Amino acid sequence: MKRMILSTVFLCGLAAASSYAQEDTSHVKAIDMGLSVDWADRYLTSDLSNALDWSTFFWGSPIANIDIAENRDMGSNICGTNYDPATARLGIGWRLPTAEECRELAELPVKLVTTPANGQLVTAENGNELFFKAYSGFNCSAWTGNANNSTMSYPRLGADVLKITTSGSSVVREGRSSSKGNAVRPVKVKQIGDIKVETVTLSDSEVTLMEGKNTIVWSTTLPETASNRWLDWTSDNSEIATVDKVGRIMAISEGTTVVRAVTTDGSNIEQTVTVNVTGLPKKDVDMGLSVEWGAYNVGATANTELGEYFSWGQIESKTVFPGYPYFTNLPTTNISGTEYDAATAIWGKEWRTPTRQEWEELVNNSTIESPYTLEGVTGALFTSKINGNSIFLPATGYITYSYTNDSDIPVYMTSEAKSTVNRQTDFYAFRVDKGETTFPEYAGGNGYTVRAVRTASTSAIDEITAESEAAIDVYNLAGQRLISGGSQASLRNLAPGIYIVRQGRKVMKLRI
Repeated sequence: MKRMILSTVFLCGLAAASSYAQEDTSHVKAIDMGLSVDWADRYLTSDLSNALDWSTFFWGSPIANIDIAENRDMGSNICGTNYDPATARLGIGWRLPTAEECRELAELPVKLVTTPANGQLVTAENGNELFFKAYSGFNCSAWTGNANNSTMSYPRLGADVLKITTSGSSVVREGRSSSKGNAVRPVKVKQIGDIKVETVTLSDSEVTLMEGKNTIVWSTTLPETASNRWLDWTSDNSEIATVDKVGRIMAISEGTTVVRAVTTDGSNIEQTVTVNVTGLPKKDVDMGLSVEWGAYNVGATANTELGEYFSWGQIESKTVFPGYPYFTNLPTTNISGTEYDAATAIWGKEWRTPTRQEWEELVNNSTIESPYTLEGVTGALFTSKINGNSIFLPATGYITYSYTNDSDIPVYMTSEAKSTVNRQTDFYAFRVDKGETTFPEYAGGNGYTVRAVRTASTSAIDEITAESEAAIDVYNLAGQRLISGGSQASLRNLAPGIYIVRQGRKVMKLRI
């Protein structure tokens, strides 16, 4: 691709809602160091100014741990754009520092400190200080917004970094690979100017996607010196496709809608993309239980595909999962059907991640063949004892960093966590190993696959007729027979709850 020196490309990838949309910035303080910009008192995503608990970002990607920008030309400066993770998370006014702003900081005195932690302390003439926690000895680094070679045809060779070393701070044109992770130390603009965006162009005017899938549409804004370069992305119909603040779109259900990219600087320039969503193959399986099970994993289109991997409580799929640091104080220990549920975000509001009880219901009412091979893929086959229908769980394992552990074993997410009050959230996974099913505790920050469920339709007592002479058998959700050879009248003695009713060859769910 030809290098565009004067332009910046914005990203529009595809996903539902976003856990990295604008955050509450009240905990982030802007420190006046007497320079052209104020510096954040902490790394991006860090809860503490003296902590090394930031998330890793690839240069040009606003999503932690995901190299979403690939090898696209993003211009020579991504500061304040939809590629800037600081702007994406903290809002307009916050951004990556430029290399020149880092050089300003490098003029200030630096000293080694060991309290409250090992690192470097930068002191301004006005007495204000910035602490940079060291990650290797006493050294640390963070991205700038500048590509470090704007003349080469392969734009992702590297970017400038701010390095704080034992000998002082400096901006190093070291060709740091932009496909390697690094920290982000945001800056805040003291005053946003009034240079307006003049043009916005999109790489595509129309895209066609299958439910749950995504594509990337690129946009270019001119001039690169515009004071506010952020685009606001919206969807005309979020039931068909959703879009977040960074412009990532997810195809939700069959139909057509329009996604709009609009400037936020008052110039009111708008460009649109028509999104056509086609339906997935049949994705529900009735196992005769309280929930219908997905026929394949979230992110897959067939039951032998592994699908996508997610951290517990996060809705963006990833390929790299550092495990720790993670997040603090998610407001629930059960994400099923909430804004933190990847199944709900990607497959729609009727779908959700199963609870531990729903996994146990599946186990109690199924025969399990494990290991089982389907079309050359190893996994586990669950066949309903109630109606004979089956679902296949491919062996997915789980991902730590980019390594897949237990790749020959199905390991799936449940919606329930042990606790969410610390940085290392532990949740209960569902695991099948040689026919034995367990619910071990796993680190939520690793990557796991999701098999979605939705609440099954139920029948009322009056809908179960006596037209057939066949007697009625009733089972609870654990598979225990409660009534054998009963009549419609015998159902009225059951306690409130959900039951499985068999009458001849007909199987129904009954809610009382």
